[in-house]
Amino acid sequence: MKKIWFCCTLLLSTLIIGETVLAVDMEPKTQKATVNLIENTDPSVSLLEITKASDLNFGSKAIGITDMTLTEEQSPNLVITDIRGDAPGWSLSVSLGEFKDSSNSRVLKGVQLFYPAITLTTSATVDVAERTPETLSTDESFEDSFVKGLRINSSDTPSNKVLIKSVSGKGNGQWTGTYDATHKLELNIPAGNLAGNYESSLTYTLTDGPTI
Repeated sequence: MKKIWFCCTLLLSTLIIGETVLAVDMEPKTQKATVNLIENTDPSVSLLEITKASDLNFGSKAIGITDMTLTEEQSPNLVITDIRGDAPGWSLSVSLGEFKDSSNSRVLKGVQLFYPAITLTTSATVDVAERTPETLSTDESFEDSFVKGLRINSSDTPSNKVLIKSVSGKGNGQWTGTYDATHKLELNIPAGNLAGNYESSLTYTLTDGPTI
């Protein structure tokens, strides 16, 4: 029997994969973040306004032989809103008309209203101290000479007196002025006035730009 040998050669190929080293860029990258704030152009929105001004009620008191001072107990406040984009400043002035009794045509004479220095606060949190308007306090309280504020006269031809002013760069946002339990508004009525139920017009005027 003839034997046939079959030889099979197995070729083993070894594949070697070389390592490729990638370059790593460790330098920081600087990108831009932008925002554009614009003024509100909605005609229904007031950019500068007296948002709130409380009525004042000094109650009642019996007539005596000396001058009397009544205090406002309702914690009145003022709210000023300035959402203009460049914060040019503003001033708030006040005037007080005659106190009249419509039932008998009587008029109170020599009346003065005292505003203690008002405390201004805002809900904003940025640079509050640097942006707070100034409250004027050149006069003394009728009740306490250590309390400073502003006196205005009741008159049939009332004149404005600046109560709060804000120079350029201040007063933007919304500011609420309040009076605490110690410093109250006072109404001083000289002796010699007659009994009656009197009412006056208290007018606040907001002006664009500060006024000395």
